[in-house]
Amino acid sequence: MSIYSNAKPVKYIIAIYLTMNIVLSHNDFNIENINLLKKRNNTVIEGTFTKFTYSNENLTMNGIYLQLVLYNMVLHQVDRITALTFQPYDKQNLEYIQYITNVEMGILKYYNKLNDSNKKMVGILTNKLYSGNIRSKLSKSSKINNILTIKISGIWETTNEIGLAVKIIHNVDF
Repeated sequence: MSIYSNAKPVKYIIAIYLTMNIVLSHNDFNIENINLLKKRNNTVIEGTFTKFTYSNENLTMNGIYLQLVLYNMVLHQVDRITALTFQPYDKQNLEYIQYITNVEMGILKYYNKLNDSNKKMVGILTNKLYSGNIRSKLSKSSKINNILTIKISGIWETTNEIGLAVKIIHNVDF
């Protein structure tokens, strides 16, 4: 007699997929680790979109995840929108913001150089960070900490301009 003879049939199979993103700490980024992939038609704006991988001897990942630490931030909750305000020129914040904006401009210059172009570099991330305001859709119960993750997934290009496709992710304490 099998120990499984009284087992009931499984009605549901639950699959859980875990993904892990490696976030590069302050000054871990190296422009030489970017590998541009094939240009594709952009579905959001008229132009092209180029994804890239970031790889070194230890890892390969799609895009880049950078750590951004902000100090003295204030959260404002309006309906389902969370507004985060901070002083971009505060000494502690300025160091991180300058690092992130240098990465943004470095990637865009690298892209222009590899494509032998001189398109206007649009610093969307730079403008957002120096404004001192970040807005997101978060639940009211989220416990946001002061460490954010900047996800850079690729480079968009139009006839005259280039810029990064970015997402700012609020890290949440559980």
